Amino acid sequence: MSAAREIIANPILNSPFDEPTRHFHFSEEGITNTVEEGRRTSAYFVPIPPPKMKNKQQLGLPSGSASI
Repeated sequence: MSAAREIIANPILNSPFDEPTRHFHFSEEGITNTVEEGRRTSAYFVPIPPPKMKNKQQLGLPSGSASI
């Protein structure tokens, strides 16, 4: 999933003194530039980065290591 990041020119939709009435839509790829009416539902956004491979071999425990 390598989607281009959406650039939002003016990300502030609501007053800091009133209840939120609009929000940006989130898709599976991330935030979109589409504005929706109402409050956004409560949810967690947990980004999972791709694994970093330093070597082609998987790092393991040295042989003869003590088990816990």
